[in-house]
Amino acid sequence: MFPLLRPGGRVVNLGSMAGYLTRWSQELRDEIMASSLTIEGLEAMMSRFVADCEAGNPQSKGWPGTTYGVSKAAVHALTRIHAKALEPSKVSVNACCPGWCKSDMAGFEKPPKTAEQGADTPLWLALGIDGAPTGRFFTERREASFTGAN
Repeated sequence: MFPLLRPGGRVVNLGSMAGYLTRWSQELRDEIMASSLTIEGLEAMMSRFVADCEAGNPQSKGWPGTTYGVSKAAVHALTRIHAKALEPSKVSVNACCPGWCKSDMAGFEKPPKTAEQGADTPLWLALGIDGAPTGRFFTERREASFTGAN
């Protein structure tokens, strides 16, 4: 898909604040946030996570207690990897959290946002202005940290 994108194109990945790294070990946090991380390195890291889950001890190896959160942290890492690779072609790649939305997965009683409200930030990024930042994470139309730190 990437070779088909024109300069100024935009890629918006749906991440989540569940992908924050606050419950990751420092070693794993450093690994997934490394600017030198490659797709192959990320795949190897996620394979280790799967193996640690299959062994029944992911938290003892420094992983957080939620597979959903790990999957979203991987989306965030892939966003940074692709942003770096596509920077010369002027294609922006960002991730965002749509928020907790009413859905089959989350239910319809507790989540405060409708699907339409959750689509606001992804659409804002997709239709943004030229020269938009790349390799970043957004929520509620504001840039946020990938790690969860302020």
